[in-house]
Amino acid sequence: MGGGRQCLVTNSSFSPRDPEDVWSCKRKDGKDLVQEWALDKTRRGFSYRYVTHTEELSMVNVENTDFLLGIFANGHTKMNVDRDKGPTGTPSLEQMTSTALQVLMKNKQGFLLVVEGGLIDYAHHRGKARRALDETVNLDHAVENTMALLEQNGILDDTLVLVTADHDHGLSMSGYPNRGNEIYGIAMPSRIDNVPFTTLTYATGSKDNYQYSRHGSGLIREDPSKMDYTSFDYYQQAGILNNEVAHGGGDVPVYATGPMAHLFQGVQEQNYVAFAVAYAARIGPYSNVGSLASSSPTLCILTLAMCLCLLQKCFHLT
Repeated sequence: MGGGRQCLVTNSSFSPRDPEDVWSCKRKDGKDLVQEWALDKTRRGFSYRYVTHTEELSMVNVENTDFLLGIFANGHTKMNVDRDKGPTGTPSLEQMTSTALQVLMKNKQGFLLVVEGGLIDYAHHRGKARRALDETVNLDHAVENTMALLEQNGILDDTLVLVTADHDHGLSMSGYPNRGNEIYGIAMPSRIDNVPFTTLTYATGSKDNYQYSRHGSGLIREDPSKMDYTSFDYYQQAGILNNEVAHGGGDVPVYATGPMAHLFQGVQEQNYVAFAVAYAARIGPYSNVGSLASSSPTLCILTLAMCLCLLQKCFHLT
């Protein structure tokens, strides 16, 4: 579930409410992969649902649905602060995760669910830290609700839950702000030029983040205290001019609980995570391994789809 209709359906219709996404690819080969997906499920005798907005998702009978496909936008879905929260709008990440989980929990052989909080990355690339933080909160809600659903269904202790990311974004937390200060607020004035700076800044950023002006032979940084730095559309300042905020190379945490959680300890190369997930779920090269923990479902939640991509490339999964 997510966006990407114009990538799946040739000649997708565009409107002011759901315009063409210039950041996404566009199908031009005449195929309609949504229709092909539906025909495949019909031929194989499975029940399925294709949904396009929140109300349709809420009406899905999970007990009578074997496969569920939800496409809610031509390209990227809108961020939570912008999305239409009405019946014909886009469901939240929490709503999509909850419905997917309820469909998958029916499988007594176990399951693998990958959830991507991809708009965190999208917001960072555009240099808007408050939007990225807001999307991170939405991911947290999805994780919290998932844990509650697993407990309600009595499978929490038999389920591996994994939360991680595939990279950082060169976002720094600097300065000495007052206790209780908003994280997206002013940290302190520079002790060199006395111009304030925010707690959150980026190493690289676009012209909107590179807030400097010429003054004689030098540069003067703009004063963020004279801007609405609490706005969701405020561009955090960056030190290096680039076309966008670039990825960073810092280590990211991996949080795990449940069976096989002990595999995710210490410092690891990122491709290790994919193999550890495959081992826990008994898929790919580990599909013939005997009982590892229990026969109950295995769940994997990720902040970004790094593990899914690695699983597909390493083990030719579809």
